[in-house]
Amino acid sequence: MALAAILMEQTVVMCLFLLLGYLMGKLGWVTQKGSGEITNLLVRIVVPAAIINSFFVERTPERLLQFGVSAVLICAAALLSMVLSQIIFRRHPVENFGVAFSNVGFIGIPLITAVLGEKAVFYIAFYSVLVGVLQWTWGVYTITGDKQHVSPRKILTNPATIAMGLALLAFLPGWGARLPGVLTRPVSMMAAVNTPLAMVVMGCYLAGADLRSVFSDRFNWWASFVRLVLISAATAALFCLVPPAFAEARTAVFIAAITPIGVNTATLAHLFGKDSAKAVAMVCLSTILSVFTMPLMMLLAGWLWGL
Repeated sequence: MALAAILMEQTVVMCLFLLLGYLMGKLGWVTQKGSGEITNLLVRIVVPAAIINSFFVERTPERLLQFGVSAVLICAAALLSMVLSQIIFRRHPVENFGVAFSNVGFIGIPLITAVLGEKAVFYIAFYSVLVGVLQWTWGVYTITGDKQHVSPRKILTNPATIAMGLALLAFLPGWGARLPGVLTRPVSMMAAVNTPLAMVVMGCYLAGADLRSVFSDRFNWWASFVRLVLISAATAALFCLVPPAFAEARTAVFIAAITPIGVNTATLAHLFGKDSAKAVAMVCLSTILSVFTMPLMMLLAGWLWGL
């Protein structure tokens, strides 16, 4: 109950940033081109900084164990999401892709930072890497139906993959907690802007969308329901198997798993000549609805887990 209340409070705070971005977009203070440039900043610098910053901690056997457990939970959550999406949307490639992948970078990391603290990003850093790998392999094949479009180079050059490599390079030898402040503070300061910047740019995208089409398409509602409610509830039930000793890791991974459809759905739909307008509408609707569903899913999880 307490976590659901905290999540609700933080969701309201993030909505205020979302509203600010929407107003800025409508007033023309930020153009759609500007939104794309801010997105590049987020994807290439800010989100990687948040990942690296979470590994500036002392390496201990307990942290290594927690990281390993969280990686297993992340794989389980991702696999469950992909399987359910494939079963329900196998004839609809864009919806299949979108529903399979949550918005870990733009909404998951900011929420976890707000609810559990910036060091809790440590638990879900691997999630961003895994999502990137799966999107450019299984996801691209799902959208195109052609294995030739699968790009190993995109996986290796993904900013989250590079950030994870640098983070482990600092953490595993035990340097993470001993690096000088002149190196760690800039990374921490950049990571701190993730929450407002991500939500403002999401608001700008909403300002550029046709809200009438966003709310009028019943299939978008169905896709959002599967992503935000069905998959989230199934993940909460699956995580009942996690021992209480790993409660914080479980909570962090769960929060990342219940976030809405990721913005890469629209990006890749456009890249491969699919219905990008429909993809944008699906991203926007699920983002708006997630304001209400995420606290409810956290409440459900707390009840299932006996919290």
